[in-house]
Amino acid sequence: MNRILACSASDFGKETTPLEIKEAIKTSEGRVVIVNLAAENAPLYPEVTNGEMAAAFGADLLLLKGIDVKTLKIAGLGEIAHLSEFRKLTGTGVGINLEIADGGPEFKRLNATSLAEVLTKGADFLSLTAYVKPEATPERIIADIKLTRASYDGLLALNPVVSHGADLKLDNLLAYVEAGVDLLTLPAPGAVAGVTESKLAEIILAVRAAGALVSTTVGGSQEGADKATIQNIALAAKRAGADVFELGDAGVAGMPVPTTIYNASIAIRGRRHTFVRMARGANR
Repeated sequence: MNRILACSASDFGKETTPLEIKEAIKTSEGRVVIVNLAAENAPLYPEVTNGEMAAAFGADLLLLKGIDVKTLKIAGLGEIAHLSEFRKLTGTGVGINLEIADGGPEFKRLNATSLAEVLTKGADFLSLTAYVKPEATPERIIADIKLTRASYDGLLALNPVVSHGADLKLDNLLAYVEAGVDLLTLPAPGAVAGVTESKLAEIILAVRAAGALVSTTVGGSQEGADKATIQNIALAAKRAGADVFELGDAGVAGMPVPTTIYNASIAIRGRRHTFVRMARGANR
């Protein structure tokens, strides 16, 4: 598989993609953009899905969040049987997220039933998110990583959501990697109170030494911030050693503001790679 920067639509959706995508991210040298989409939210503009919009503005990989993995309903497209139908529109890699939680719809959170279902949908990678809830303890997170790994050997991401930099405990993060996480999602510098560039850099060095990659994410609605802010955060994340810059789904209409994707992309990889990604057809 090519590095993500050079991947075309035909590189994704293969049986080998989930096994090869980690190295494709690593060799892109901190120049990968992941965009989160609230899959069932009404799209920003009804003429296109939010996935198409995000891809048009420079997203390399799309992560579908809040999606029922049994019905696989994407706003603006409807119910689909397989992610290949969505990938035809975007030309990007597509992942699915499941939440580590006790409550909520069965097929939106991680359990044996939803895991068996999601493995039939053709995702290029899987993600687990542990929002700040009483049940989302480190022990529970580790158990759910192991549950996933029992039947899935592709790229596995984890976002152990923290509300303050003081909650970033390196011992816990390394335990998640040891349990089987390939891509650890952490707050970007300035995206969460108390997360500084220097603190993040130390953590990233340790996580990479343990064998995982790091995605630094902007959430809390900063994915709707102005150009200068988002570019400052993106460059700080890259200086800290992040392999991926990730944008959350709370900017506008269940996705980042489209120009935020573009501005972040320009900051971490310049016009050449940004323009090529924007222009690359979904049928290549």
